[in-house]
Amino acid sequence: MFEVIRTKKVEDLVKILEMLRTYFKPYEMISSNEYIYYAENYSKLYPDEDYFVYKIMLNGQFIGMMSGVNLKEFISVDYLIFDRNYRKRSWEIANELVRELKSFNKPIIAEAETEALCRLYRRIGFNRFSEHYQYVMNR
Repeated sequence: MFEVIRTKKVEDLVKILEMLRTYFKPYEMISSNEYIYYAENYSKLYPDEDYFVYKIMLNGQFIGMMSGVNLKEFISVDYLIFDRNYRKRSWEIANELVRELKSFNKPIIAEAETEALCRLYRRIGFNRFSEHYQYVMNR
């Protein structure tokens, strides 16, 4: 069974950054210091918003992450990645994440960086709404 755990612990954020670096080029992602700073302080800087980071665990092992912002009108998902060894179970993992996101009771907007992520978003109920790999799921 997968565990989806909200976190702001620095040690978790460092693991997440390591995973992000395996999937994105440095110019495609936020800097390490900036990511940790925003994860820890976002709601202080923007009181009406909340930056969230979830780590995905399986049998005590870190296998993925999701992060985004809980805005006033909708949820924006910035990153969603899984360890390559667990991609065959990505649908199962993503359904657990969507269950967590739906608890915010707002529309969800997500951006996909790869065609595989596009397929996954469509499979779990997102609809594409722009040419830039952006997807939306209503409550």
